[in-house]
This record gives sequence, C-alpha cells and structure tokens, in this order.
Amino acid sequence: MSFSVSMRRLGLVLAGTLVLAACNDGDVTAPVPPTDDNSGPPVLCMATSISTNSPNGERTCTWNITTEGAAGQPINGLDCGDGDCPGQFVCRDNEDGTGAWTATSLTCPNELVQMLPPPAGESTVYVTLNGEANARQVMRLNKPAPTGDDQPDYTLDMEYTFNSRENQGSAIDGAGHFVNVGDGIGQGFNAMGQADPTQNAPGLITACRVELRGGDEGNAYDADLDRQIRGAFNNTGMPPSFQNNPGLVAPKGMVLIPEAGLAVIADFGTSASNARVRALGLSAHGNRSAVQSFSTPQRPWDVAYDAANDRLYVAFTNGTIGQYDNAALTLGAGTTPGLVSIITPVDAGSTKVSVNLHGIVYEPESDSLIVSDVGDAMVDDDGQIFVLSGVSERTNDRIVPSRTIAGAATQLGNPVDIVLNGRDLLVAEKAQDFVLVFEDILTETEVNAAPDQSIAQVKPESLALAVVDETRVGVSDINDPNVANNLSQLLVSIAAGNTIRVQRHDAETFGLQATFQIQGGGLENISSQNVTVGLGGEVIVMTGDDLDVINGPTGGFVAISGFLGDFVRPDDPDDGDDFPGFEPNRDRRFSASTPNPTIGFPRGVDLAPNLGVMFVADQDAGNVKVLSACGNGAVLDTLNVESVTSGETDVDDPPWDVDYDPEAGDLYVAMTNGRLAVFRGIDNRIGTNPDYSFVVELESLVDGVPEEVGQNLHGVEFVDLGGDAVLILSDVGDANAAGDDDDDADELPFNQDGKIFILRGARSLGTTKEVNVTISGVNAGLGNPVDIAFDGANLWVAEKANQQVLRFDNILSSAGGEIAPSASFPAGSVESISLVPEYLLDSR
Repeated sequence: MSFSVSMRRLGLVLAGTLVLAACNDGDVTAPVPPTDDNSGPPVLCMATSISTNSPNGERTCTWNITTEGAAGQPINGLDCGDGDCPGQFVCRDNEDGTGAWTATSLTCPNELVQMLPPPAGESTVYVTLNGEANARQVMRLNKPAPTGDDQPDYTLDMEYTFNSRENQGSAIDGAGHFVNVGDGIGQGFNAMGQADPTQNAPGLITACRVELRGGDEGNAYDADLDRQIRGAFNNTGMPPSFQNNPGLVAPKGMVLIPEAGLAVIADFGTSASNARVRALGLSAHGNRSAVQSFSTPQRPWDVAYDAANDRLYVAFTNGTIGQYDNAALTLGAGTTPGLVSIITPVDAGSTKVSVNLHGIVYEPESDSLIVSDVGDAMVDDDGQIFVLSGVSERTNDRIVPSRTIAGAATQLGNPVDIVLNGRDLLVAEKAQDFVLVFEDILTETEVNAAPDQSIAQVKPESLALAVVDETRVGVSDINDPNVANNLSQLLVSIAAGNTIRVQRHDAETFGLQATFQIQGGGLENISSQNVTVGLGGEVIVMTGDDLDVINGPTGGFVAISGFLGDFVRPDDPDDGDDFPGFEPNRDRRFSASTPNPTIGFPRGVDLAPNLGVMFVADQDAGNVKVLSACGNGAVLDTLNVESVTSGETDVDDPPWDVDYDPEAGDLYVAMTNGRLAVFRGIDNRIGTNPDYSFVVELESLVDGVPEEVGQNLHGVEFVDLGGDAVLILSDVGDANAAGDDDDDADELPFNQDGKIFILRGARSLGTTKEVNVTISGVNAGLGNPVDIAFDGANLWVAEKANQQVLRFDNILSSAGGEIAPSASFPAGSVESISLVPEYLLDSR
C-alpha cells in the first residue's frame, strides 16, 4: 500500500518536498538512484536529504537522494528497513530553472496513520441509469456498517427503483434529499404552451427523502412532495424557445455548495458556443433562471468543490481541469469567478496522458483530485482513473498522477462518473454496464488493478452518496450536551410594522452577522412567526396575516437558501413583484390559495428529517398541517386537535407550536388554552387523516390540591434523554398589556407573568400532568416567551414582551423558581428563535 498526502494535511514543507513517514521499526536506507547517462533535459533537482518524523513521533525516517535529477525524472524502490515501500520521488519543475524532489506516493509497512478512514457507518449510493430501457431510473447500492475490521460489500437493492425524471448528475444534500439534473426527457411544452412528451426541457429536481421511497414499482417524482426548476416553452410560435428557464442545454455533472445555496452544474451544451457552468438556486422552484453562469475554455462535463479554499474544479472533455478560485463568493454575489489555472495530467516526461475527462471529486484530507477519463467515447476499453495529489500545494500545473488505474483488468471503458466513500472509489462504467468499486484508491499503487467489486447496472450515468450519521439530528431534536459547546449561530425572526427580518447571530458573542429582509410594500400587519433550519442549510420562515403581501391574504412560508454561509448576495432591485432579500432564482415562497386556503395562519413549525415532512401549527384553522419538507407547500395531511371532553376541535383555543419525537413518532402541540395536545405514533398515520389526539392539563399542587396552571402555551421542546423524556414548555400568560388586571395585586403585569414548565416522563403522559419544574417571577425576565430552543444543555427563549433573547443554562438540572437568565441580548419584536449547531455547517 502507498500514500499520497498533502503538505497542508501534515503541516510539513521540506524544500518543496512532500513526505509521509510511518515506519514502526527498522532504518530507512537511501533510495536506489536512477541511471543517468547525462542525456535529456538539464538537471533541475539536486542531491538532498529529506527527513520527517513518523506521525506518533517515535521514529525519524530519512531519505538520502544521492543523485541529481532532471524534470520529470522518478526514483523508485524506497526501502524502509523491514520491507519495500512502494512509491517514488519525482523531480518537479518549478518553472524558474529550479526544481524539487517531491514524493507523489509514499508509505512504510505497518503505517501508524491512514490518510482516509474506511467507509464508516451505513451508506447508500444512488445510481442514475441512462439506458434506452432504463432512462431516468434510479437504483441504489447499500453498504452495511462495518463490523470491526470487516468491510462488507456493496449490494444492489433489488426492491428499490425511483423515477426522478432526470438522467444526469446527482447528489444527496445534507437533509437527505435527492438532487438530480438532466435533459428533461418528455418534460417539454409545444409552441402553444401545452405539455408535450416529445419535447425536452432540461431541469433540476429535488426529491424529498428518496430512501423512504422507491419500494413500489413506478414510484417517481411527485409534485406534492418534491420541487423542480424547469423552463417552459412560450407560445410565440415555432420553433419553441424557453422562457425564464434555467438556461440548461445539456447538463451533465453537478456539485452542491449549500454554503452559498447553489447547485453548480457542468452544462456540456450542444457546442462549444453554449457550453457553460451554471449555478442554480438550491431553494428555488418553478420556471426560474440560473443565479449565474459563465463560459469555459473547453466543454465541461463535471465539477468538484474544495470548500476550505472556496475553489471550483471543472473537468473538461479535452483532458484538462480548470481551477476557479473564490467560486462560491463570486457566484453567490452574482458575478463570474476567474479561471486561475488549467491543470493537465502528464507522465514523468511531462507528456499529457489524459484524453476526455468526465467524473471528478475532491478529497480534502489528502488534498487530492480524482478524475475519470473515458478516452475515446466510442471505444469501450480505454478508460482511466487518475489521482492527482497535493493539488493545492503544487508548483506546476502539469501534474504527474500519484496513481493511475488503466488496463484490461480494470474493466474501465467509459467511466462517466465517480464518487468517493471513505477509501472506496465507485465508478459508473457506462460502456461495460457496471458500477465498479476500487478499494483503497489513494493507498494502493497497482495500475492494471481489477475492481474489488463489479455490480451489473445498465448504462449507469451518475452516482450520489448518502451516509447515515446519527449524530446529525434536526435542530429541534438536540439532546447531546456537547452540542451546546459547539453551537455556531442563532437565527431570530422579527416582525415589525410591514417588514419581516431574519437575523443571524453569533452564538457565543451574540453579534449580528447578517440580516435577511422582506418588506411589505407599505402594508401593515405583515407577520413573521417561527423560523427553523433544515439539515441541508435551508432556512424556513412561517409568514401570514390578513394583509400579508408576501403570501396573499392567507399564510404560507418563505424558504431561504445560502443564509448560513459567509457569502453576501447582491442588492436586489425592486421590480414590483419581489422584495429586497427575497430572490425567486434562489428562494421559494408558498402562498395558500383562496377562497379555500390550505393554511390560515401558520405559527410554529417543526421539521421531521426522518419523515421528510414539516408539521405546521395553523392558528386560524385550529389544526396541524403536514407539508413536504422540501416541496412547495402542498398539504399532505391535516391533524385535527380534538377536545378530550367533547371530541370537537376548539378553534377558539388554537395550537401555537409543535415538536416531533422522531424516536417514538409522537407529536406534541402547545395550545393557547394552556393545555398540551399529544398525537401518539403519528409517523404511521400520516395520510390517513388521523382526527385524534388527547389533551393534557398541566397542574401544580397548591396547599396539597392540584390546580391547573397552564394559561397560554406557545413554545414546546421535546428532549430525548434515553431513559427519560422531557418536555419544556413556555407560557406567555397574558399576551398583551391591554389584558393587565391592575386591580388584582396578585397578578404580575403582562411583561412579567411568563413561565417555563419542565415535564418529565413525556412518553407516559395521561390527561393530567403535574409540572415538575416552573421558572417564573420578576427576576426570570419572562413576559411573553413566544418561542424556545434547546441546545442539549441550555434553553434559549425568544422573549417578545421584553424584547430579549434569554438563555437559561443547564436547564434540566434547574430547581426552578424565580431565577435569572444566564445570558441575554436585545431583540426587538422577536417572534422566534432557531439554533444552528456546528455539525450542520461542517457537514455541508
């Protein structure tokens, strides 16, 4: 085995040379010098000695290079005391008359570190097929979690198939949604604007939680569950032309940059003149244009992204790679990134070895690009795989691959796409009708290597990886106290006058980082309610009021892309239809229809990542609506909150907030009559119109006598503690100053009468429940605690009456009473709060 590592990874720069030494024992002897007959290019690399410590610091390995070298000249056969170390030094030309010996592939026996871990946890690879009989079909390969050192094989799920309506590049976003771009076969319109299955309209689809679907034959894209960006033909005459469409001509590979809210697509086009790279908004829906696009010097086929350096790599079909720096920063701002360099894979003599690059991935730990080369697309046995190591630290744009895979044993003919899962490289081998698996892609050295697995699939076109990570939970389901120490940001929604604002604050300093603003066009009573964020980084804000100019006379939501990243959008001109901050090419909004609105006045919202839905408390209708988590607002089901005594919904005491327990499948609803509604096992009942629930009265003992204490519940948080389950509730008491009873000396004014309740044993509630802990009183600063959020240790409170965000530390160990918050910061007209844990940003 051998390693290819980067200076950035090891922090080791030795005379321009990159080295990893991992010897357990034995001395390191000098390499065998190459034969030098004084012919060829001038000498560039001088004799030198290179030393480095092994990763655990126990050994120092030294290589004595006793010869001079010419540009491209390799030295093979390094010895590490108790065995051969496969790999080589190569003399690299610095293009200034000097050079440096560079280790392009190097390790020692019994290595102490490994550059990449093996695939950990359960993983799934989705395979988009593009054969005549299988166009637009998606299959999947499953890999179970490893047992010890045993790495199980990938197996084809024979019961799964999904028709995405697309047939090219694909990806799984952080929320588990399937994003797929393609030719839009049969999705076009005729010259009269009518759907025409003989016409194509290239587009991008986002399908919600595809792992929950595909069990039934014919399962496909669903307009109620999913969303798309797709153009429509206009009716101005023949030939038909696109109108306000994403501009896609022949899209191929794709990469997601959720930090900027973008899907970046390599559009091969029909010729060099219309070949471009196009960036589409990840949250957009409908007949929308690209956020930005730019032409390329060669026709592109695939793209890869280096998030740490904000760098985009584009694989060109002439065998080269374009490097674009500040990619998300420029694309997010609506401008074009500059082409920094053209990278060319070459042999030791600096002769180009690549022909027709297709798939490309970037591996950050080793700072490596892995690319597939289909060679002659009409030949089915000339495919290649190249590993280009240390691409960020290179001194030359002509790179000798640290590993090449090619030859008859490889089964590589037209490797059109690749995906990396730990150390496994999976290849969509279209000509041979296989998905190939090459294990230890960065550490093995064999060129004509047979794949470790060959899985038959008819005309595989693209691959998308999904890895199960149980540590990444929805932002309302955090129960790990460690998350509190790694909380990144806070989102706060504010409604003042005719303006909705979503503010992003630093979770430690409370400093304001960014504001997303939607103005109401001069009308009053526009209202922003709960804000939440999905695992893919999409921010969702509930909006609604009788004069809501965003969503019409009824409620809805706005879905915002790219708000969690440090990429600033350009100022948007007010074109009379949209509003500052909101961009239809990036974001989407749902407006309920009239005269039969689907949503009256949405208040609280909770995303259920394991179901692919969101639960919305509808104040006007007195029920809870179930919507797709990634769709465009279609109501999938309505949950009627019934009175425990009469069996009738009490609209006068409507629901305000909701929280879902993903482990038990239960839903908890905070009611403005001071009671808690509970739906047990709702995950198995969605779609059956389950008009059932039971209502819990909250009690406290007063002189030994139970007395109902709930008055006007607003916030609810369910916390799963394993052996225990806890509910945290906020009660706003009297919601406004006009309701103060100045004659009752025992009553606190409206800005002091709020409460926090803690209820233990949430999964065994009956129709009454004694409150275990109450926080209230003047020192608590609770007047109208309209929303709450829990970070695994601390409770965050959106306190509207006193215009504050409060934090109560270690809330579950609190004895309650009149305690003061541990921290706070001003937030005028605050309506809601949501947390952004660090793992959510890291995962993107």
